[in-house]
Amino acid sequence: KSTIRETHDCALGTMGAIGQKVANQKITSADVILAVGSSLAPDNTKWLSPEFIDPTRQKIMQIDIESRNAAWTFPVEIGITSDAKLALQAIIRGIRARGVSYDVGERIESLKKAKLEADCFAEEIINSDQTPIAPERVVKEVNAILDEDDLLVLDGGNNRMWFTHHFQCKKPGQVLAGGGVAAIGYGPPAALAAQIIHPESRVICACGDGGRMMHHYALEMARDLQLPVTFVVLNNSCLGNVRDFLAADRRMATEYSEPDFARIAQGFSLNSVRVEDVQRFAFSGDGTHLAYLKYAPEDAERGVGQVLLVRELATGTEIHFGNVGDFAWAHEGHLLALTISASGEEGNGVQLFDPSSGQLRVLDSENTTYEGLTWREDGADLALFKADPDPLFADTAY
Repeated sequence: KSTIRETHDCALGTMGAIGQKVANQKITSADVILAVGSSLAPDNTKWLSPEFIDPTRQKIMQIDIESRNAAWTFPVEIGITSDAKLALQAIIRGIRARGVSYDVGERIESLKKAKLEADCFAEEIINSDQTPIAPERVVKEVNAILDEDDLLVLDGGNNRMWFTHHFQCKKPGQVLAGGGVAAIGYGPPAALAAQIIHPESRVICACGDGGRMMHHYALEMARDLQLPVTFVVLNNSCLGNVRDFLAADRRMATEYSEPDFARIAQGFSLNSVRVEDVQRFAFSGDGTHLAYLKYAPEDAERGVGQVLLVRELATGTEIHFGNVGDFAWAHEGHLLALTISASGEEGNGVQLFDPSSGQLRVLDSENTTYEGLTWREDGADLALFKADPDPLFADTAY
């Protein structure tokens, strides 16, 4: 994970049981596999499944600086003990010397099409608004705020699997994680070390409740050393990965009452927020604020917006907005656009909120509905649909 940037057109993500569909398809259908710096371990090859990699129908070439890794799990045609960079440079020189002809552009376009068809890093589950919050949705929101200079530290357990699969790293080395069995509890202290070594970077640690409970001292250390690490805890009140490997009728000592990590962090005088029973949530583009839209009460009037909370993560200060139908952060900075959907459409409109100054601007207001807030990715332009009721049309015009 993050050996190369996964935003590259040729990057297909990780392989294996928690890999991307398109990556697995390409490996299974290949006639030649060039493995560079990978031991092709069982947990990365669907437990050595012949339906995934089969040396009887595929030729395998393996490059590794550790000689014992070559042909460790699969027989190979060629095993090369070398630094990856030196070996790949030699291969490139050989290809150029032979004058091999190939169409790079066509190959890249083919890969881009395959990624699009396989929903690479864009599976529908990441947009889920279910309660409890889907972990895949959490990955999406973390992915949205991390820039290429930021670091993501993953703990062991199921949280590492969700982030490995759905998080799209933006530069090599952006993700720090324990490999293999990946001992639970690696993440919190590793995140502190990452922040000490890279004080200029924003560091986010994603971990489960099990790993977070094993290292409370990391909170005290973060406070004492003034390390601005952000911990995102996926709390499902169990050692999920351990439980999943136990027979259903023999599971024990893996489930417990739900810990409240927000209160634990407050005990160390740290800012924290517990997000639950929310319809939607999103971080601001600069990662300084969190907005979350609460679910409507069971007896709520249909079509009326709900309560939106905007929290400044550094201070814990919250601002509440009522009757919010939709909201969207600008891709850069922390401008928040929101639509108002009130009872009887009285006071409906679209507003712009700047949490740094507290300024709220009304961009438009009318007794109609507003939908589809969208910011331009590379600018400060905002677009949306405004209903234009017309008795001559059966459907709503915008």
